[in-house]
Amino acid sequence: MRWSYVSCFWNVAVRREPPESTILLGQRFCMINRIHQENFEKCFVQQYSMIHRLETNKLRNVAKFFAHLLGTDALPWHCLAYIRLTEEDTTSSSRIFIKTLFQELSEHLGIRLLNERLTDPAMQDSFKSIFPRDNPKNTRFAINFFTSIGLAGITENLREYENTRTEYDFLENGDCSALINPY
Repeated sequence: MRWSYVSCFWNVAVRREPPESTILLGQRFCMINRIHQENFEKCFVQQYSMIHRLETNKLRNVAKFFAHLLGTDALPWHCLAYIRLTEEDTTSSSRIFIKTLFQELSEHLGIRLLNERLTDPAMQDSFKSIFPRDNPKNTRFAINFFTSIGLAGITENLREYENTRTEYDFLENGDCSALINPY
């Protein structure tokens, strides 16, 4: 069965556009049996960790493949917890992957439904590495990243958090520079 996953990825990666039949086959595998779904989760983690080794077109195809699996709920959204969206933790290749993944999700689901999924209180632990609140630099990086790829709408909560944190810093420290909006 492991060969099926490998051939599925090979068929997706080497083509100019990922074949619809292969994408649907991956979706079907995930929906048939939980074991297949878990294996595709492992594939997601493995592919993302080695994304810097792929050519741009291949990594886009892999992102489109996983976006389809996520958008159809064939793959659980908690696998996104592996992605850490900070300047230090991403490379140009991983940013292209994340960009393609989220743009495809937006295309499949629409910005409103995508935002609902990403703001689901039950899933916040899975998304805290994509929408980091650990320090202002990482928060700003995530906001700027999604804004630059045309998905500013999914950063509303992060922007509210950033504004609240900035106001809190001002009240705590009396530092007026904290009130200057970097956007």
